[in-house]
Amino acid sequence: MTKTQNDLVLEYLQKFGHITSLQAFEDLGVTRISARIYDLRQDGHIIESQFIDVPRRNGQTARVKRYTLVIPEPQTTLDL
Repeated sequence: MTKTQNDLVLEYLQKFGHITSLQAFEDLGVTRISARIYDLRQDGHIIESQFIDVPRRNGQTARVKRYTLVIPEPQTTLDL
């Protein structure tokens, strides 16, 4: 069975914890990471995003969005 782009992005997030658009393109061949993140959020996954500065070839920096998978803490119950 062929994996969807959503499957690939989710597996990447589970393995590495976060992804940028450049990583999505270079490592997975996904060009519209924001659309995949939207889909995964619609499926109930908690994914935070923040802008980060990354170096460019010309010595300047560029701001890109990094998406981070949030894994909820398991709920514990108290036995009374």
